[in-house]
Amino acid sequence: MPNEFVVVEIISPTQLIIAGGTREGVALGQEFLIFGRGKPLKNPDTGEDLGVPELIRGTGRVIHVQEKLATLESDRVEERPTRISRTESSGSIFPIFRSPVEQHYELQRIRLEFDGAQIGDFARRRASLKLGGSPP
Repeated sequence: MPNEFVVVEIISPTQLIIAGGTREGVALGQEFLIFGRGKPLKNPDTGEDLGVPELIRGTGRVIHVQEKLATLESDRVEERPTRISRTESSGSIFPIFRSPVEQHYELQRIRLEFDGAQIGDFARRRASLKLGGSPP
């Protein structure tokens, strides 16, 4: 069963499609690392080939799966405080005469975008961690 798939479509900054589906064992909820490949690198001192670096674009979770395709959504979120104000009308039609009754902040969860994901990038299944254990 393959662990690495090609990104074939960018739906939005937070969603993309990979060329792998139920046929390859991809399932709803699976987590993936999204990455591109950089240029081959060499050690400048020894000339040794160091390989090709993986350029991390983010992580995502399968939200829809078909036989040969799967849709992934970024699973990175950020909580940002948002001010909520409620006002009480004084009977006036002019907003300036309304007095605030309550002001507080709520945390709004914002889904973060993949960092420059492109068609041709890759998605690799992430190994799940078991409680009390180490990665397989």
